[in-house]
Amino acid sequence: MVAGGRMRTLSASSRASQLSYKTVDGVFYDEHGEPDTTISLKPKITLVNGITVIVGSIIGSGIFVSPKGVLEQTGSVGVALMVWLGCGLYSMVGAHCFMELGCAIPKSGADYAYIREAFGDLLGFLRLYIECIVVRPCSQAVVALTFAYYVIEPIFPDCEQPENAARLLAAICISFSFTCAFRLFFAGSREGHMPEVLSYVQVHRMTPAPAVIFMGMTSLIYLCSTDMYALINYVAFVNWLAVGLAVGALLYFRYTRPDMKRPIKVGLVWPIIYCAFSVFLVIVPLYASPFETGMGCLIIATGIPIYFIFVKWQKKPVAFLRFMNKVNRGIQKALLVVPEENKTQ
Repeated sequence: MVAGGRMRTLSASSRASQLSYKTVDGVFYDEHGEPDTTISLKPKITLVNGITVIVGSIIGSGIFVSPKGVLEQTGSVGVALMVWLGCGLYSMVGAHCFMELGCAIPKSGADYAYIREAFGDLLGFLRLYIECIVVRPCSQAVVALTFAYYVIEPIFPDCEQPENAARLLAAICISFSFTCAFRLFFAGSREGHMPEVLSYVQVHRMTPAPAVIFMGMTSLIYLCSTDMYALINYVAFVNWLAVGLAVGALLYFRYTRPDMKRPIKVGLVWPIIYCAFSVFLVIVPLYASPFETGMGCLIIATGIPIYFIFVKWQKKPVAFLRFMNKVNRGIQKALLVVPEENKTQ
């Protein structure tokens, strides 16, 4: 269902790409043929790019990993197929709920924006925190490991693939990959929930270099484990907790803001069913994977003091502010990044 939030962002990018931006000798030209010299992210996603990203987000690499785990746990092909069918229906209900949220709250950040709007800054920050610290980098590590195992499998057809070889290839894959998570950095930075430097843009390539590098380095940390199922468990618990809370925001708005403008309004039974299943998906890992779930809870808990120290506390010591200013300037100089400019500037 994170993909539902992504699709809303990608659709905006696809619309922007229809403005016929062109690049000549590194200079961007808008739909009027005027050079766009502002330092900002450019709408470079074409129709084909948008389709491939959306299809990749919907299918993902899980199709190459999950069937084995599902078959091992169910012990039956028929039951495994029923599980897949149920998951598809569950995802469809969630997408239906996210359509209402996306149209009612047209803000960047998807479920981060919905949770913050409904339940306040703290829960919104925790959603952003776990997305950037756990969900996105851990998912990136799973994708990279999946790629690595499939690439080296022909080299070791009759034995188990060496873990170090898989780690090395996965690390190379991450280093040369690109992530869409920077959109969350921009949304969080505007609200003061993320370091401002993470939303800066590289002056020559017009890319969010600090955000991409941060996500890549965080993903490399998760390669300390080559157990993809453990990594999936890390992601699943915190992700379903956050996504269930986001759909819970829909129910909250129905009660507290009955007159909110809703271009799309789903039947009340669907968010109730989705939240009930989300609670089930959060409770089951507590019993089935207590260690991974405990680590997930611990990571979420670390976000609380970080929020109060770095976000809520406004009157920070001058020495701390000077230090952070030096860090920001150092990163700017090293990566040649600056804040985004508006076209009217």
